[in-house]
Amino acid sequence: MDNGIAQAMEFVAGLKDKIHAASEVEIDGRMYSRGTLSPIFEPSAPKIELHTLTGFVDYCAANVDGLDLGSCMVHVVSPTEVALCTAAFGPFKQRQLAVYSSAILPKFSFGQFMPSEDFIIGLNAMFEEGGDRDALLSDVAAIKIDAGAGVKDDGTSQTVTVEAGARLVTERKTKPRVTLHPFCTFQEIAQPARQFLFRLSKDGQPGLFVADGEVWRLAAMDGIKEYLAERLPGMHVIS
Repeated sequence: MDNGIAQAMEFVAGLKDKIHAASEVEIDGRMYSRGTLSPIFEPSAPKIELHTLTGFVDYCAANVDGLDLGSCMVHVVSPTEVALCTAAFGPFKQRQLAVYSSAILPKFSFGQFMPSEDFIIGLNAMFEEGGDRDALLSDVAAIKIDAGAGVKDDGTSQTVTVEAGARLVTERKTKPRVTLHPFCTFQEIAQPARQFLFRLSKDGQPGLFVADGEVWRLAAMDGIKEYLAERLPGMHVIS
């Protein structure tokens, strides 16, 4: 073997040993890590999963795990999620997620048209009373569309035209914007009022389309925070 090649191979082998011997190495004035390091966290108990605010409050009141509740944080994550986090601990300042509660909610098909019967059932089963619910139920039940009928649309309100046996039992335009209270957060608090556009397809099928920019989420989270702060005095509740 040529002496120059042998020296080059020895140099490369020595460089490799240097790289593996150190956690960091400098090459051409730049620092490189020798490998990817993963922290080893302090052990913690798995979280308890609940589905109501009542259960969440009961857990905190019982405190069967002996947590320092004064240093814990109740985090209202979203209109359907609440978590209890411990104070930061360990060398990596980790938090233990002790309890997590997520609301179980019915699913109404917003943003699409559906048969009138399904729409009426959904309004009765998945919405609180109040707002424009009853008036909307009356409007939808009154709409009768047979062959040849159509929907007149001026961009704001809609009217079913009377043609070839089709009829609108109550001769009035549909209300374009409605206020409703769908079940969208924990049922221990009042369901926030939400704005929807009520529309009819060309075949007369009703549909609800979100028209409030999802601002109801803030109202729901404020309601959850108020509910928990009242029942868990002395604990930090944030949303």
